[in-house]
Amino acid sequence: MHKDILSIPDLSGRLDFCFKSLSPQELLEVSELFHKLFQSVMELLQSSIEAYFNYLFLSGSTSNSSSSSSSSLETVVASSRLLNLFFRYGTCKDDLFTEDKFSRVFPALWESCLPQLFARLDHVHCITRERILNLITKIGFNNPCLIIYQVLSECRGLRKNISDSAMESLDKIRLQLQATGLDAMINDVSILINEVQRINVLWEEQWHYRLSALESDVTKRFSKLRKEFDRLKRQTDSISIERISILQKESYLTVMKPVMVSIENLCNNTIHQTGLTPHEQWFKDQFGSLIETALQTLSNPIHFESISSLWKPFKEVSMEIIQLLFRVLFVYLFNDLK
Repeated sequence: MHKDILSIPDLSGRLDFCFKSLSPQELLEVSELFHKLFQSVMELLQSSIEAYFNYLFLSGSTSNSSSSSSSSLETVVASSRLLNLFFRYGTCKDDLFTEDKFSRVFPALWESCLPQLFARLDHVHCITRERILNLITKIGFNNPCLIIYQVLSECRGLRKNISDSAMESLDKIRLQLQATGLDAMINDVSILINEVQRINVLWEEQWHYRLSALESDVTKRFSKLRKEFDRLKRQTDSISIERISILQKESYLTVMKPVMVSIENLCNNTIHQTGLTPHEQWFKDQFGSLIETALQTLSNPIHFESISSLWKPFKEVSMEIIQLLFRVLFVYLFNDLK
């Protein structure tokens, strides 16, 4: 209710709806009471925000060391509560959370709140989002190791379901960090992220997950195509054989296009790339031609008598990859070779 009070000071219409049995004079008295409560809440809110800002300012000014002031329990509680008030009321009370007030606080005092700041980068209010962006950037200027990995990893889309506004804010943070001379660190972290991605999910694992996920989808699409083909065959009296063949191909390409696009995208990310490690090059040599042939068979069918056979090459590729992934590997020690 308190959030509604802040955003809608005039409550006469709402009170009239909620208390229909009250007389106009009684409604006026209740409305005046609510407005007095509203003013009290606003005064307490303003006093609390000013007190938290002053406390954090004094905490930062008493010590130049981030380890002594930013890690204390009182400072963490104060910064967390202030940010909570900012996230809830910053939209409707902009004058209480000016950029000047945030800039007076030592950046290290916000470090304990970094997870909350990153989580709110997609805030619907542009000014609030801008304040959050500036806070994260200042923390990065003061201690870049705390934010560079998360900023770069999320810019690369490693976190799912990230909004466009949050992605835009992350790009701005990355560009501002680069402008301060952190290019070398950013390049090193980018290389680290690339290598971690490469060893975390191998190419054969990507293909195993993709083909396994598409298996049931392809079965449903083939079932839909069979019904469509049977319907076309029953119209041989009114449609020529050549026209039926054209319609079958058009239906097939329309229904199977999402599957083929999904496989083509994975091809572009794996076997169409230059293998940067011996293992990637081995996978490309071992499975590249098989996958290309399977995709060609799926994309350009010669006939539609048995459409389930069009997926058979990918089933064979999937079985080979499964055998590769789940085989038992041995590392022989020196004594075992004697």
